[in-house]
Amino acid sequence: MKRLKGIVGTILAAAIVTAFAGCASVPKLTGSEKIAVVNFALEKSIVRQGQAPDNGPGLLNDKAEDYYQYHKESVAKAWNVFKGKAPEIFGAGRLVDIGSVEGNAELLGLTAPVSRMVMGKETAPAFSFVYPEGLNYFNIYDAKLAAKVFSATKADVLVSITLKAEYAMSKGVGIGTLAVGRGRMIVTATIVAVNAQGKFLRTGRIQAFSTEDASITGTAMDPADYPRLMASAQEDLNAKLAKQFAYW
Repeated sequence: MKRLKGIVGTILAAAIVTAFAGCASVPKLTGSEKIAVVNFALEKSIVRQGQAPDNGPGLLNDKAEDYYQYHKESVAKAWNVFKGKAPEIFGAGRLVDIGSVEGNAELLGLTAPVSRMVMGKETAPAFSFVYPEGLNYFNIYDAKLAAKVFSATKADVLVSITLKAEYAMSKGVGIGTLAVGRGRMIVTATIVAVNAQGKFLRTGRIQAFSTEDASITGTAMDPADYPRLMASAQEDLNAKLAKQFAYW
């Protein structure tokens, strides 16, 4: 029975993860739906490409409070760049005003992170994300919670955008810890759109790159450069999102 459940779970997961251009069975938008962007969050920590990220801020964080300060600034910068172009990406007449979502007291109450401690460790998914002020991260696959979010936003379609960020050296000299050069930010965005009937319209990933770069010494980039590079990568992501949305 356990094996059967595992097989079924695998099949369902494969069915959910579809390409943006989509197969014919994935419902398309009609053009009249109201769309609300309800998640915009950075998952875990920013690291050099190939390194394992820290698990996120959490409630019991072994890192100093300022460890995530540049992560918070990075998300805030990226969010502001996204907000500036969101009406163009999704259509000004179709996008639920971000100002009515951001800081929405009802929405913040519904999506407030709930701690889940296991053996002294924080395991609730929300605590592995960094998100801008005025938003919380929540699991958009939680149908009961999503239904309440639909009601709070008066939307027909909810969009979730989660980001993973890493940097890689684009030019330099030396090897390993002796390397010196310049690096760019690589952002992988997971986009999920679901309608009020609980059907996943689109799920997929887009990779974006910063046009700006920053110094890398050894294996490290100065975290103070993260916000600038994240904002630059978000500009690339915006352009790619606009192209993909044309197929929705």
